[in-house]
Amino acid sequence: MTSITTLLLIVSFIFFGILEVVFSAEEDRGKVAPFDTDIRKDCQEMMSHCQSQFFGHIFLQCPKTCAAMLEGPGMVGKSPKGDEELWWESTETVRTIQGKRMDTDRWDGFVSVIATVPMLPGMAPYYYEMMETLHKQYKPHVEFVLIPIDVGESIHVKLRQKPGVVVLEEESPMAVLKHPFIEYLTSIKPDSGAVVTNHLDELEQLDLYTDRASFFVISSDGYFIESLISPPMKKLQQRINLFLKTIDYADVEEL
Repeated sequence: MTSITTLLLIVSFIFFGILEVVFSAEEDRGKVAPFDTDIRKDCQEMMSHCQSQFFGHIFLQCPKTCAAMLEGPGMVGKSPKGDEELWWESTETVRTIQGKRMDTDRWDGFVSVIATVPMLPGMAPYYYEMMETLHKQYKPHVEFVLIPIDVGESIHVKLRQKPGVVVLEEESPMAVLKHPFIEYLTSIKPDSGAVVTNHLDELEQLDLYTDRASFFVISSDGYFIESLISPPMKKLQQRINLFLKTIDYADVEEL
């Protein structure tokens, strides 16, 4: 047996060994874990598939592990234009995934959660369902908006029959950076949290992630904003609760 043949056999054993682990129980691929919970025993070994284009069920069965792996530091800041222009005033209307135009003043006076989520199998439905669940928990006090990021995988949000989350039209990874909401929210100068220094020695946010979920929690007056990167549901709930109960938002400045 030549060395090349031996090498090919080894590669084949490794490849099919991985497939056997991932698809070890075909009937289990349809199972979905509760939020913030892993139902697989091998989630640590499967972490490399959390952003997989082929094995989307891994995120749905290992959301605790996947979220922990992808979670990053966020920031807390204030509206860059004060009361002169709030986040929802960055544009008069937005287009939903259903093709309808929606006036943005509908978000005036609400605690709001804006999320950008890449349309990856597993990750996309997980965060959409999380947002729908949270909307049901917090309505009518909190509004949720999802901006899908089209990463070329032909994955789309499957809306509930009576959706509570406003899902806007899909944007490419480059176009989402120019979306009026995202352009406004990412222009905020951080008071604390993850920051970088620009050429003018000014503090700025880290670049928006387009390969994982990013959330912005916004106070009802539109003045205080906090970002969270791939947060577990419990952490997102904690921050929403803080924004709801804190009248003067002094505590929001502490991550």
